[in-house]
Amino acid sequence: MYGSYGSYGSYGRSSGAGIAGGAAVFLVLLLIGLGIVLLVAAGKILKKAGHNPWKILIPVYGGYLLYKIADAEGVFWGSIVVSVVASIINGIIAGSSANSYGYSNSSGTGVLIVTIIEMIIMVILQIVYARKLANAFGKGGGFAAGLFFLAPIFTMILGFGSAQYTGYSGLDSVASAVGSWKCPNCGTENSVSRGTCSNCGAVRK
Repeated sequence: MYGSYGSYGSYGRSSGAGIAGGAAVFLVLLLIGLGIVLLVAAGKILKKAGHNPWKILIPVYGGYLLYKIADAEGVFWGSIVVSVVASIINGIIAGSSANSYGYSNSSGTGVLIVTIIEMIIMVILQIVYARKLANAFGKGGGFAAGLFFLAPIFTMILGFGSAQYTGYSGLDSVASAVGSWKCPNCGTENSVSRGTCSNCGAVRK
């Protein structure tokens, strides 16, 4: 009897481990699949803006282009600078504490404060980016909020949907007052608020 109970117990444990392992593999495959779909969507966004979609696969540069088409290069570089500066400051705080007194509560508090400030700045920068990217495709504040809070879903909507790239307009009234640009392909005069030709769809250079 005891031997039989031990066999059932061993079988139950191995069965549970098998289910957990299968679930883990499924989750990993799901995440990989989602990552691939998001890459394709981002590539389509670049294509709509007149760039080669394969450029999204180039490390760093592909991400930079997504910011560039939204006229948000400053946000891209700002995010990098904030991350680097925060890492340096945290390293200095932790290093000085370890050299002098060992890791203390005060150093932990300092690192936490710097991290919180970094997160706040990053959130602000990403809100600016979401707003600019939505604007570049003729979308409003609601879509920008979606890009910020549900970035994967709204990135796919932007890439696979019918939205067309119009360029970052900022304030349309100001842009209209500045002037226009002439399409090199068809000669159509377009408002400077447009990033693509209203007639042939050529991307403004």
